[in-house]
Amino acid sequence: MAEGLLEGVLGGEEQKIDPTVSGTEPIVGAVAANVASQHPEVAADTAAMFRKQTEVLELQKKNLEAEYKFFESEAGPRLLALRLRTAFQVFFVLVATVIGLGFAMIIRDALTAHGAVIEAFSVPPDLAQRGLTGQVIAKQVLDQLSDMEAVASVGSARPANSYGTSWGNDLKVEVPETGISFGELRRLLYEALGHETRISGEVYATATGYTVTARDAERAGKAFSGRADELDALIRKAAESVFEQTQPYRFALYLFYADRRDESLPRLVRLTHDPNAVERAWSHVLISGNALMYDGDLARAAAENRAAVAEFPGHVRGFELLALTEVLRGHDAAAVEAAAQCLALKPENSPYLDSAWRDPVAASCLAIKSSAEGNFSEVARATVVRDRDPVRTWVTSRAATSVGPLVTHDLEAASAYDWEPVLTALIGSSGARRRIAEHRDSIAARIALERGDPRAVQLLTAVSASESAPGTPQAHDYMLRLSGAWLALAQARLGDLPAGQSLIAETPMDCRMCVDFRGRIAALARNAAEAERWFAQAIDMAPKLPQVYIDRGQTRLDRGDIAGALADATLSATLSSHDGDAWKLWGDVLVKQSQPKDALAKYDEALKYAPNWKQLKEAREAAAKAKT
Repeated sequence: MAEGLLEGVLGGEEQKIDPTVSGTEPIVGAVAANVASQHPEVAADTAAMFRKQTEVLELQKKNLEAEYKFFESEAGPRLLALRLRTAFQVFFVLVATVIGLGFAMIIRDALTAHGAVIEAFSVPPDLAQRGLTGQVIAKQVLDQLSDMEAVASVGSARPANSYGTSWGNDLKVEVPETGISFGELRRLLYEALGHETRISGEVYATATGYTVTARDAERAGKAFSGRADELDALIRKAAESVFEQTQPYRFALYLFYADRRDESLPRLVRLTHDPNAVERAWSHVLISGNALMYDGDLARAAAENRAAVAEFPGHVRGFELLALTEVLRGHDAAAVEAAAQCLALKPENSPYLDSAWRDPVAASCLAIKSSAEGNFSEVARATVVRDRDPVRTWVTSRAATSVGPLVTHDLEAASAYDWEPVLTALIGSSGARRRIAEHRDSIAARIALERGDPRAVQLLTAVSASESAPGTPQAHDYMLRLSGAWLALAQARLGDLPAGQSLIAETPMDCRMCVDFRGRIAALARNAAEAERWFAQAIDMAPKLPQVYIDRGQTRLDRGDIAGALADATLSATLSSHDGDAWKLWGDVLVKQSQPKDALAKYDEALKYAPNWKQLKEAREAAAKAKT
């Protein structure tokens, strides 16, 4: 039925339409062609329509050709314009990025800024006319603060990042600017975001001279008045007041090294109650230095160092100074324990020490521990660690730099140590200079004693008088534990036995070296029973340390107790296989037993750890001849 209807419309003729042709125009055209074939008027209209369509197509073709020619002629300039536009866009993006990074860096620097900025002071016109402008006064304050910083840095192992406010070396005078410039914008950012200490002040005339006031932004300033010719001193006092307010620990350290101990100590005591545990710990350490250098109060020095490590268990310097103090007290076992704790904290990498102090502190702890344990090869290794700063070298490595050669019996090296750079560097600190001079003379006396030189008694007598000079029980105790014990031994060995016996009897009973020397002096008095009693008591105080066994073994050998001497020699060599004294004692025992071949082996072992020991070399040569 559908086919019939379609045939009626199309004249009954069958038409085939290409299915690949899309759209309605082919269908319309086909319909129009079929209709036009049956109606002439429609055919005319259809022909007219096709002509118009042909004209439109021709016009479109011409337009397309014209547009193609235009675009072809404009392609180069358009491409160049496109590239230029892209380049400008990239350029502006880069400029914006650089500006952004610049501001980011300024903001970062502002957030991490911890320096001190000194603003121009307000000054009266008469000073400005004389050239003392506000900026000049600010520079004078900067010079004073820099000088105090330099004094405070002497002998201080405290790292800058442990201070609540640390200027480091970032001290500067700010030059005032007018208008909103880049520098002014930077200053505003630093003020808003940073942690800089901003110092300002003024100088104004009074009826009798001038008044100088200096302050930081967070505290009220202190005023100092005086005559016109005292202006420099007034500026110094104002700078000191700012230094104390902003850097309390460093100011106390400055006073300590400027030989103003009476002003330093009360401030340090106050700082031991500071809310910051690190501040408290370092204050305890500096108090211990005060007690040691000025008073010779070993008990307080040890207590303050113990307080420091209790406040801050990572305090490497506190453990090192505790070890040193315990050595001076004659508490060898406690000294070894503190030195071991120091080494366990790895001072050479410790963030709690200033980087310049790490290796010297590590050397000091190693030398203290190894010296007490008789591991003298380690002491010798620690001796190699030297620092360009003479104060730091001495303060941290006195055992390594001077005692190291002495305990290995290298008397020439021990004699050659140069003390003058240290004494010169500490020219302002009388307490530190006195202790260094005492230590220097004590080393010289021990060298003389080993050589049998009577000058040892003279040197030790002078040192003992210096150590007890404050005239206090603490100073007398200090003297007895150090030079007093050595003086007693020197007197007994060099001909004045009664004087040695009298002095050694005063020495403290908790001092292991003192008790050991009691045994040695008793042996010189040929009182074997008393000597054995004192040696046994000293051994009980530190049974794992070799020195008293060596001393007892030597006295036993001297009086003919070969079996006892051999027992002490083997035990001391077992406790410390790197102790030249132990191996030499063993060799001496074997020589007494007429075993020179075996003695040579022990002497050779001893020479590994004490290669420059004169008496050891002589003993080996004698054993070699006896063997031959």
